[in-house]
Amino acid sequence: MTVLGAGVAGLVCATALVEAGYRVRICDPGGIPGRGVSTLAGGMLAPFSELDHLALDQLEDARMGVAWWRARAEALGFSCPARGTLVVAHHADRDVLARFEHDLERVPGCFERLNRAALRSREPTLGARFEGGLHVPGEAFLEPKVALNALAEALRASEVELCTTTAPAGDGVVVDCRGMAAAEPELRPVRGEIAFLRAPDVTLEHCVRLMHPRIPLYVVPHGGGVFAVGATMVESGDEGEVTVGSALHLLSAATLLHPGFVEAEIIALRSGLRPAYPDNRPAVHRHASGVLSVNGLFRHGYLMSPSLAAEVVRSVGASNGGT
Repeated sequence: MTVLGAGVAGLVCATALVEAGYRVRICDPGGIPGRGVSTLAGGMLAPFSELDHLALDQLEDARMGVAWWRARAEALGFSCPARGTLVVAHHADRDVLARFEHDLERVPGCFERLNRAALRSREPTLGARFEGGLHVPGEAFLEPKVALNALAEALRASEVELCTTTAPAGDGVVVDCRGMAAAEPELRPVRGEIAFLRAPDVTLEHCVRLMHPRIPLYVVPHGGGVFAVGATMVESGDEGEVTVGSALHLLSAATLLHPGFVEAEIIALRSGLRPAYPDNRPAVHRHASGVLSVNGLFRHGYLMSPSLAAEVVRSVGASNGGT
């Protein structure tokens, strides 16, 4: 069978199919791993901290995604620490944090409140700037490019054929994981922008969310003093470079979180288009042609790909009986 697209959805689906005993080929004209929007993610694996963008009935699949990546990280040797997420807000924005805390209360026991001393014990520099915050245990993060490369190398070692051409017609079962390139009429683009900063004076070891009424922010440590700072979310199909306004929002929010970002080196400012369905829920569809489509991952590509891949394996098994 053939998987189209070597972004996170394609590589995770290919991995799940190989693990289920199928012979797989991956095709992506842009290279393997892909160079699309999957490389622009922060790498948060934070089901509860994303409850403002996830439905409650998606939580089980999202938690399965965290466990999937943790298991692959251990097997393949890349970092995926589960230190939990810290959520903070400045005093003037405590009402925004309170609303977010109210959302989290829909899942009893998924977070703990931290006073200043407790926050300082987890992240000393944050404890010096914030009165307290929330800790969401069990959530994890990874470095997307490292994780994608690890999956691709494991697939090569499993003798999966990796090709940079378009799959020929009639080539067995096809699983289309190309995101916006799949050109499905129901999809809409959601533009995201992210900054990658090198900040040796910043020592954050947790993924951190800064709640703010206009510029909500997440910061993910990628090791070596590098941090992903993101991300904007704009209903737009503009494929242009990061705008000055977005860059100012991201960078000013980062300095509000930690003064060490003032002296940070800007490694890159990147933008990309996330594929989303009208209800913002990812899905697996079987088209009349027989092609299986895995798409609409919105802002949850890493978190939700494993559950979609499991659905693909079930669907292929039900209709094919194995290859």
